[in-house]
Amino acid sequence: MGIEGQEWAYKKLGSLGFSVKRMPYNCPFDILAGDKRVEVKIARPNNTWTWFTNLHHGGKLSESEVDVYLIILTGIPGCGSMPLYLLFPAPVKRYTIKFTFTSLLRVYHRYVDNWGILGTPQRETPTYLAWKNKQAEGEDN
Repeated sequence: MGIEGQEWAYKKLGSLGFSVKRMPYNCPFDILAGDKRVEVKIARPNNTWTWFTNLHHGGKLSESEVDVYLIILTGIPGCGSMPLYLLFPAPVKRYTIKFTFTSLLRVYHRYVDNWGILGTPQRETPTYLAWKNKQAEGEDN
């Protein structure tokens, strides 16, 4: 499951114009996006439409070498195969995060498509420009 999430993250970050580099297996983070160290997590819903993701490794929470968590939620009703991307600044100081529809609307909505946390991409792509325009429209309202 982790490799699939890393592949989605790699493609998404590249489409947004970030310089991305996959890291070796023993590295404390998965992707280098520009100068940000990104740990990628993926979660699928259980039978109660709840998503869980573990931020720890073997019961140990080590966040000193991570700048951003990119959490990919899949299997969202009405979204088809399109995942939801949440970007959190590290440290989160939590071993596990539980997502429900209510928590996504009330607590975690500000982290959805929070690509600005990664800084300015190395090149402006159509995907990045569309996101940037959407952000500007939201500020005007």
